[in-house]
Amino acid sequence: MFFLLLAVLVHGASCNLIPNQYITEWGISSRLTQPSCVDIPENLTLCHGIGYTQMRLPNLLDHDTMAEVSQQSSSWVPLFNLKCHSDTQLFLCSLFSPVCLDRPIYPCRSLCEAVKNGCESRMRAYGFPWPDMVRCDKFPVDNDMCISVQANTNSGGHHKQILKLHRCIKVINPPLLSEYEMEFFFT
Repeated sequence: MFFLLLAVLVHGASCNLIPNQYITEWGISSRLTQPSCVDIPENLTLCHGIGYTQMRLPNLLDHDTMAEVSQQSSSWVPLFNLKCHSDTQLFLCSLFSPVCLDRPIYPCRSLCEAVKNGCESRMRAYGFPWPDMVRCDKFPVDNDMCISVQANTNSGGHHKQILKLHRCIKVINPPLLSEYEMEFFFT
């Protein structure tokens, strides 16, 4: 497990962080519960130790309680365990336990499509179709602010994870407590 320390600076009042079509698609505007930050519990096995310790509730799947998040996310652990795509956990945790910022950040459509392309045939082999709740056309295209496919490089035995967030966000990456680094950048 590693700790990830991030300082986030969201800038530009003209930035459209969540396009209206996604607000409507996901039903965010109808929520009565105000978002809050909660610790990711150890029993949330899919996302505990993902690289940040607090998540936003309600999450991006409109789960309002940790009990609901834990129950619903547990059914996705077998998909993660199939190791059908290296970004499966990133994609699922961006929905079930989104990083706690002042506004939600959705996975990019390209991230969804990459995970779907890697995992859908394996799911079908077990009799499961790709679920409508994670239909890729629900997610923003990569030129909106979103989490895109993660790239891994290996140079000199040092593993570096790069989590791409498109547009309107600048994150300062302080020294970390392990061999891992996560950089956010905007394009």
